Amino acid sequence: MDVKIAHLFEHPEHLPDIARRIHEEWWADKSGHTVETMAARLTTTQQHDAVPLSPVALIGEIPVGTVNLVENDNDERRDLSPWLAALLVWPERRGLGIGSQLVRALVAEAARLGIGRI
Repeated sequence: MDVKIAHLFEHPEHLPDIARRIHEEWWADKSGHTVETMAARLTTTQQHDAVPLSPVALIGEIPVGTVNLVENDNDERRDLSPWLAALLVWPERRGLGIGSQLVRALVAEAARLGIGRI
C-alpha cells in the first residue's frame, strides 16, 4: 500500500467528501456548523506557504485521511497556536499507520514554515 501525502488544494475534487467526513466526525453535533461551512473553512487552505494547511493521505488518487494545521479552533485555549486539528483516517483504513504518516507530514510542513511547536 503506497500512501501519498499531498495538499488538499492540489486535489480540489476531494474537498466535498473531506469536508463532509470532518463535519460528521467532529462538528455535526455543534449548532451552526454545516458541511458547507466546513468546506468554506477548508477552502482557505489553498496555499502551501502559510497556516492553515490541509494535508490529505491518498492511495492512488483516492483520499483515505486528512489532518489540518490551523491557527486555533478552541476559544478556551487561544494560547495554543498553531493547532493540529481534525486528524481523521477513514474507518476502513485505520490501523495501517496512515494517521502517523499524516502527523509526521504536518510536523514537517510546520517546520518548513519555521514553526517549531504545534
